Amino acid sequence: KRLRVGLAIFGILFAGLVYRSIGERRIAGPVRPAERTDPTAQVETTNAELQQVRGTQQEFEIKSERPLTSADNSLKHINVVITVHKEGRAYVVTAKEATAGPNQVELQLSGAVKISVSDGFELMTESGTFNQNESIARAPGAVTFKKGHMSGSGANATYNQKDDVLNIAERARVVVTEDNGKTSFDGASGTALLDRTQDVLFLESKVHVVRDTQIIDADKVMARLSPNEDIITAMELRGNSDVKGGKGPLDAMKADAIDLAYNEDGTLLQRVLLNKNASFST
Repeated sequence: KRLRVGLAIFGILFAGLVYRSIGERRIAGPVRPAERTDPTAQVETTNAELQQVRGTQQEFEIKSERPLTSADNSLKHINVVITVHKEGRAYVVTAKEATAGPNQVELQLSGAVKISVSDGFELMTESGTFNQNESIARAPGAVTFKKGHMSGSGANATYNQKDDVLNIAERARVVVTEDNGKTSFDGASGTALLDRTQDVLFLESKVHVVRDTQIIDADKVMARLSPNEDIITAMELRGNSDVKGGKGPLDAMKADAIDLAYNEDGTLLQRVLLNKNASFST
């Protein structure tokens, strides 16, 4: 009987100690909801990557820091990187924000938009579009570009990735410098077209070019470029062509058409051809 009483007292004391050590049952607080970038989005993920592969060839990929999908299946990408692969080159389009409609074909880009090609060509603007089916980027506002010693600017531009052609429709300017930083070509015109496959630069509409001490004016100018697109080896002037100054034997030249051929580094005029209504002075 004494043993039973002792065991009962021990059990009560032990239970008290256990309760005291555990304390009262705590109720878990409410779970903090995840932070939403866009409350209207139906689906929101982080660090997503989409790839399109045809056979064994990867055609393009889209990386996004935060993709948002709306009810109509349209998308918004935050800090997006689009990479297109073609014939050994990589074309990378980056922007702070990109939106796409339900068909996901054309992206509206905004904020530090940049197109970079693996050979060093870069095009920069603040807003534009990129059509994935056509592989064409369009920038209605101001643009700048550079490749090696060549740089330029303008407005209302398109870049055709398939053909490697940059077309600037307004206020075009192209500058080429030498290794020492000296400007060897400074051309301004209404429009400009840079064909990177053919290594040709077309300037049109009131073309004005300064080459060192030589001043060139014409309605149209076609400049042939070196394979690196940073040396002008020849120029074909068409329409009201006028050349003044320079280090050659002729001080001034006029004609409907003038062809100028330079040496390999583009610094020395080697040959001149004047055609129709031609005149010159020494």
